[in-house]
Amino acid sequence: MNNLKTISLRQYIEINGINFFKDAHTIERKQITEECIIDQFYIINQFHNILKEYRGYDIKNIDNKTGRLVEKYKMEIRLAKRYIKSSRENNTSDDFNDLLLKYIKRSENCIIEASRNYVELIKRSMKDEEMCLGNCYFDNIYKNGKLFIKDIDHICFDMLEIDAINFIDKIRMEKVNLNWEKLIHEYICIEKLDVCSEDFIKALVSYPSEVMKWFKRYIKEGEKFPKEYYMKKIERAAKKDGKSII
Repeated sequence: MNNLKTISLRQYIEINGINFFKDAHTIERKQITEECIIDQFYIINQFHNILKEYRGYDIKNIDNKTGRLVEKYKMEIRLAKRYIKSSRENNTSDDFNDLLLKYIKRSENCIIEASRNYVELIKRSMKDEEMCLGNCYFDNIYKNGKLFIKDIDHICFDMLEIDAINFIDKIRMEKVNLNWEKLIHEYICIEKLDVCSEDFIKALVSYPSEVMKWFKRYIKEGEKFPKEYYMKKIERAAKKDGKSII
């Protein structure tokens, strides 16, 4: 094998028997089962184990996103609370504000739960120099005898938990009637993580990211569209976010 310090990330991936593909690799919604998701967890784990050994010259170009997701969510909560405070000062109260307050409470509960052992999880991730794929969905990585990957642009330094959160969030938007607690536990076992990681994933999977995204758009866009437009978008987003599992 070539000196690992002199090869690109792409070369390293290919040396480790992973093939790049360009053609579409799709999976229909009805094909997404618990078994299918667990199989994908094993594929994600194989990629994680390969990536953690990379020390080539591209290492300096790989983005470090450790902690960014939690900070993004905290920022959304702060923005929403400032909006509510301003509305109260202007004696404004309506169904929109009541709904926002409901989701602020859910969002804060998620962040409180995620923060319980957050510092220790961050320390572990940084110590082990963990890398995430960024995009773990079926259209980007799969296995058919050998491992295949389409896009490596989203590979970054981040906690292993984040790949699970992003992957599960995307599936929850498509299919909500699965045993998410069981699936998260399976991921923890496959990645050899602990109960603190399990609680962290549950908390951030429960965060209403789609709803908060639309609240944020309304707050920033103001009267660009009627408030009813945003309410309809938020109602649809709530279905995608599903129920909290904490």
